[in-house]
Amino acid sequence: MVADGASAGPLSQHFGDVLRHRRETAGLTRMALASEARLSVTTIANVESGRNIPAALTIACLRKVAALRLADALPQYAEAQSAAQR
Repeated sequence: MVADGASAGPLSQHFGDVLRHRRETAGLTRMALASEARLSVTTIANVESGRNIPAALTIACLRKVAALRLADALPQYAEAQSAAQR
């Protein structure tokens, strides 16, 4: 959520929609994904709902989950992963 309490916007919603679709296609529950990505279930839920703009570190953690194949779906987030690894 952004400072005024509004939704984080279309970019975060797009990322959330892709993440939810990839998670469901991979047959992962939110809990299983959170465990594999080393994130909280709340973080996964907030990202999927578009409530939060995912931080670079969050994106990097999610991209490490091979079953999601996020690199294929969202190549524009490759810079975020590179930045998080520095």
